[in-house]
Amino acid sequence: MRILLMISAVFLTGCATNSIVNCPPVKSELLVACGDVIAQPLTTGDQYDLARALSEATKYGRDCRARMQELIDAVKTREKVTESIK
Repeated sequence: MRILLMISAVFLTGCATNSIVNCPPVKSELLVACGDVIAQPLTTGDQYDLARALSEATKYGRDCRARMQELIDAVKTREKVTESIK
């Protein structure tokens, strides 16, 4: 009878333990906001200067969007892991 009580106590303590979820941290470079300067100011105002500024602004937008999408993916993955454990 004692053995049966000890075995049942062992099984019951396993049910009472809390599981701790340690999600991987989000990369620090993803937590940096996009910069304030999109492109260097126009110096001459001719078509080449405008093309340079537009090229810089396009690159800025693509880089910022890529970082944001990676952050969104990381957060969604973290939410899926957290939900699967609950």
